[in-house]
Amino acid sequence: MSKDRSYSPALQRWLDAGLEILYRPGPAGLTIEALCERLGLSKGSFYHHFKNREEYSARLLDYWEQENTLRVIELSRSSGDAREQIRSLTLQVIGLAQNTEIA
Repeated sequence: MSKDRSYSPALQRWLDAGLEILYRPGPAGLTIEALCERLGLSKGSFYHHFKNREEYSARLLDYWEQENTLRVIELSRSSGDAREQIRSLTLQVIGLAQNTEIA
């Protein structure tokens, strides 16, 4: 898959924290300060991973797409009988429905 990307565990922590903040309290709460507070890390750590807030936002959207949208596509192409594929897709989509407002 051309958009497949791997993320280091440290980078995933920053991105997962951003998704959590977007879910609650919402987009207005997504600040560098809030991210650092949630993770117990410094702004220096943030800037070690990201050039600025804009780069973080772009990577966050990319991560959300990778973790949610592209995973559904992969599941639809997975091996197994049709019933198993439908079950896997249904479970994945139910999980997505809980977090769609993040995107």
